[in-house]
Order: sequence, then structure tokens, then C-alpha cells
Amino acid sequence: MTVAYTTIQPGKDVKFGDEWDASIKYTAGAMSASFATDEASATTLIAEYDLGGATAFTAMHDKEGTDNDLTTVGINFSF
Repeated sequence: MTVAYTTIQPGKDVKFGDEWDASIKYTAGAMSASFATDEASATTLIAEYDLGGATAFTAMHDKEGTDNDLTTVGINFSF
């Protein structure tokens, strides 16, 4: 299990800590799942299954509830 939190130093118009990202990832055998969110509640959910030979099946949903949401399903190849 991996947990991450990041905050950045914003520009002059924003207070420190107003822009941040948080994520969590869990892996069990060939399956992994991750969830990420940020200060705007733009979430990303990713599920992967390792097919072997640097190939993975991936499903992702990004920025749910926004005008820019995105859902993808595919196979990733690494070379």
C-alpha cells in the first residue's frame, strides 16, 4: 500500500496549502488500484491487472463530477 500527499507553494494570491494532491494505491498480486484527489475534489480512480510480459489491462475514471471527466479502458504495453 502506498499513500502520498503533496502541497505546493502557490502564487501571491493564494495561501500556502490551498493547492494539494493526495493519493492511495493498493497492490495484491497482479491487481492494483489507486485513488487520487485534490483541492478541487477532482478524483482519479485507476484499476490495473498485470497480464505479464510488460502488458497490463487498465481502466480509469478521471475528474468525476466536472465538465472535463474522462473514462478509459485499454491495454498498456511497456517497451
